[in-house]
Amino acid sequence: MAIPLSLWGRAETLKMNVLPRLSHIISSIPLKFPPKWFKDIKSLFTQFLWNNKKPRIAYNKLIIPRSMGGLGVPDIYQYYLSFNAKYPLSWAYKSDFPIGSWQWLEQSIMPVNENISLSSMWYCPKTPPLLNNIIIQFSCFTVKQLHKRLSIEGLSLPSCPIWGKPLCRRTYPNIWQRAGIITVGR
Repeated sequence: MAIPLSLWGRAETLKMNVLPRLSHIISSIPLKFPPKWFKDIKSLFTQFLWNNKKPRIAYNKLIIPRSMGGLGVPDIYQYYLSFNAKYPLSWAYKSDFPIGSWQWLEQSIMPVNENISLSSMWYCPKTPPLLNNIIIQFSCFTVKQLHKRLSIEGLSLPSCPIWGKPLCRRTYPNIWQRAGIITVGR
Protein backbone atom coordinates (compact mmCIF):
# COMPACT_ATOMS: atom_id res chain seq x y z
CA MET A 1 0.00 0.00 0.00
CA ALA A 2 1.37 3.41 -0.98
CA ILE A 3 1.91 5.97 1.75
CA PRO A 4 -0.25 9.06 1.05
CA LEU A 5 2.49 11.68 1.25
CA SER A 6 3.38 14.59 -0.99
CA LEU A 7 6.88 14.94 -2.44
CA TRP A 8 7.72 17.37 0.36
CA GLY A 9 6.38 14.89 2.97
CA ARG A 10 8.48 12.10 1.49
CA ALA A 11 11.60 14.29 1.58
CA GLU A 12 10.91 15.08 5.24
CA THR A 13 10.40 11.37 5.96
CA LEU A 14 13.84 10.64 4.52
CA LYS A 15 15.40 13.41 6.63
CA MET A 16 13.68 12.52 9.90
CA ASN A 17 13.40 8.74 9.74
CA VAL A 18 15.98 7.30 7.35
CA LEU A 19 18.88 9.76 7.66
CA PRO A 20 19.48 9.19 11.41
CA ARG A 21 19.65 5.44 10.86
CA LEU A 22 22.11 5.74 7.97
CA SER A 23 24.08 8.39 9.85
CA HIS A 24 24.60 5.99 12.72
CA ILE A 25 25.97 3.35 10.37
CA ILE A 26 28.37 5.62 8.50
CA SER A 27 29.62 7.51 11.55
CA SER A 28 30.15 4.69 14.04
CA ILE A 29 33.30 3.16 12.61
CA PRO A 30 35.29 4.71 9.79
CA LEU A 31 34.91 2.26 6.93
CA LYS A 32 35.31 2.67 3.20
CA PHE A 33 31.96 1.94 1.63
CA PRO A 34 31.92 0.91 -2.03
CA PRO A 35 30.53 3.52 -4.47
CA LYS A 36 27.79 1.06 -5.45
CA TRP A 37 26.36 1.32 -1.94
CA PHE A 38 25.84 5.06 -2.36
CA LYS A 39 24.29 4.54 -5.79
CA ASP A 40 21.90 1.98 -4.31
CA ILE A 41 20.89 4.36 -1.51
CA LYS A 42 20.35 7.16 -4.02
CA SER A 43 18.22 4.81 -6.13
CA LEU A 44 16.13 3.79 -3.12
CA PHE A 45 15.66 7.44 -2.15
CA THR A 46 14.56 8.28 -5.70
CA GLN A 47 12.12 5.37 -5.80
CA PHE A 48 10.63 6.41 -2.48
CA LEU A 49 10.42 10.10 -3.39
CA TRP A 50 8.63 9.45 -6.67
CA ASN A 51 6.58 6.48 -5.45
CA ASN A 52 8.26 4.12 -7.97
CA LYS A 53 7.36 6.42 -10.88
CA LYS A 54 9.64 8.22 -13.30
CA PRO A 55 11.41 11.15 -11.56
CA ARG A 56 10.26 14.59 -12.70
CA ILE A 57 13.01 16.59 -11.00
CA ALA A 58 16.71 15.73 -11.05
CA TYR A 59 18.05 14.31 -7.80
CA ASN A 60 20.85 16.90 -7.78
CA LYS A 61 18.19 19.61 -7.55
CA LEU A 62 16.33 17.82 -4.76
CA ILE A 63 19.41 17.73 -2.52
CA ILE A 64 19.75 21.52 -2.63
CA PRO A 65 18.79 23.04 0.77
CA ARG A 66 15.23 24.32 1.09
CA SER A 67 16.50 27.84 1.70
CA MET A 68 18.01 27.74 -1.81
CA GLY A 69 14.96 26.30 -3.57
CA GLY A 70 15.49 22.56 -3.20
CA LEU A 71 13.82 20.02 -0.94
CA GLY A 72 16.86 19.37 1.23
CA VAL A 73 16.90 15.63 0.52
CA PRO A 74 19.98 14.20 2.27
CA ASP A 75 23.05 13.50 0.16
CA ILE A 76 24.37 10.41 1.92
CA TYR A 77 27.82 10.65 0.34
CA GLN A 78 28.21 14.21 1.65
CA TYR A 79 27.27 13.01 5.15
CA TYR A 80 29.72 10.13 4.79
CA LEU A 81 32.58 12.50 3.98
CA SER A 82 31.58 14.87 6.77
CA PHE A 83 31.46 12.17 9.42
CA ASN A 84 34.76 10.68 8.38
CA ALA A 85 36.58 14.00 7.95
CA LYS A 86 36.73 14.47 11.71
CA TYR A 87 39.59 11.97 12.01
CA PRO A 88 41.97 13.51 9.46
CA LEU A 89 41.00 17.02 10.63
CA SER A 90 42.10 16.15 14.13
CA TRP A 91 45.56 15.37 12.72
CA ALA A 92 46.06 19.03 11.94
CA TYR A 93 44.88 20.51 15.23
CA LYS A 94 45.75 17.96 17.92
CA SER A 95 48.82 16.01 18.80
CA ASP A 96 47.83 14.32 22.07
CA PHE A 97 45.10 11.80 21.44
CA PRO A 98 43.31 9.76 24.13
CA ILE A 99 44.66 6.22 24.29
CA GLY A 100 42.36 3.88 22.42
CA SER A 101 40.85 6.59 20.19
CA TRP A 102 40.85 6.22 16.42
CA GLN A 103 43.33 9.08 16.08
CA TRP A 104 45.66 7.45 18.64
CA LEU A 105 45.55 4.25 16.57
CA GLU A 106 46.42 6.15 13.39
CA GLN A 107 49.28 7.97 15.13
CA SER A 108 50.68 4.73 16.55
CA ILE A 109 50.74 3.19 13.05
CA MET A 110 52.95 5.97 11.68
CA PRO A 111 56.58 4.91 11.23
CA VAL A 112 59.02 6.30 13.78
CA ASN A 113 61.96 8.46 12.61
CA GLU A 114 60.49 9.06 9.17
CA ASN A 115 59.70 12.43 7.61
CA ILE A 116 56.00 11.60 7.65
CA SER A 117 53.44 12.89 10.08
CA LEU A 118 49.69 12.58 10.14
CA SER A 119 49.33 16.32 9.60
CA SER A 120 51.44 16.14 6.42
CA MET A 121 48.85 13.78 4.94
CA TRP A 122 46.64 16.82 4.29
CA TYR A 123 49.12 17.91 1.64
CA CYS A 124 49.58 14.65 -0.16
CA PRO A 125 46.51 12.52 0.46
CA LYS A 126 48.09 9.71 -1.56
CA THR A 127 49.32 7.21 0.97
CA PRO A 128 53.13 6.94 1.04
CA PRO A 129 54.48 3.45 0.24
CA LEU A 130 55.74 3.10 3.82
CA LEU A 131 52.16 3.28 5.06
CA ASN A 132 50.46 0.38 3.38
CA ASN A 133 47.83 0.34 6.10
CA ILE A 134 44.07 0.23 5.56
CA ILE A 135 43.32 2.65 8.42
CA ILE A 136 45.63 5.39 7.13
CA GLN A 137 44.59 4.69 3.54
CA PHE A 138 40.93 5.29 4.43
CA SER A 139 41.70 8.62 6.09
CA CYS A 140 43.87 9.65 3.13
CA PHE A 141 41.02 8.66 0.80
CA THR A 142 38.68 10.91 2.81
CA VAL A 143 41.12 13.83 2.59
CA LYS A 144 41.51 13.29 -1.16
CA GLN A 145 37.72 13.30 -1.64
CA LEU A 146 37.41 16.49 0.43
CA HIS A 147 40.12 18.18 -1.63
CA LYS A 148 38.32 17.17 -4.82
CA ARG A 149 34.79 18.03 -3.66
CA LEU A 150 35.71 21.39 -2.13
CA SER A 151 38.32 22.33 -4.77
CA ILE A 152 41.01 22.73 -2.13
CA GLU A 153 44.48 23.58 -3.39
CA GLY A 154 47.34 24.89 -1.32
CA LEU A 155 45.70 24.16 2.03
CA SER A 156 47.70 25.65 4.88
CA LEU A 157 47.25 24.25 8.37
CA PRO A 158 49.51 25.44 11.21
CA SER A 159 50.63 21.99 12.33
CA CYS A 160 51.66 20.73 8.89
CA PRO A 161 55.34 20.31 8.14
CA ILE A 162 57.02 23.07 6.15
CA TRP A 163 58.23 20.65 3.48
CA GLY A 164 54.64 19.65 2.74
CA LYS A 165 53.43 23.16 1.98
CA PRO A 166 52.74 23.65 -1.74
CA LEU A 167 54.44 27.06 -1.81
CA CYS A 168 57.60 25.69 -0.21
CA ARG A 169 58.08 22.58 -2.36
CA ARG A 170 60.67 24.25 -4.58
CA THR A 171 62.98 25.07 -1.68
CA TYR A 172 65.27 22.74 0.19
CA PRO A 173 63.46 20.92 3.01
CA ASN A 174 66.65 19.31 4.34
CA ILE A 175 67.94 22.74 5.35
CA TRP A 176 64.86 23.25 7.57
CA GLN A 177 65.11 19.77 9.04
CA ARG A 178 68.80 20.22 9.92
CA ALA A 179 67.94 23.54 11.58
CA GLY A 180 65.20 21.87 13.64
CA ILE A 181 62.37 23.78 11.92
CA ILE A 182 59.53 21.34 11.53
CA THR A 183 56.23 23.25 11.61
CA VAL A 184 54.92 26.75 11.10
CA GLY A 185 52.67 28.46 13.60
CA ARG A 186 53.11 26.38 16.74
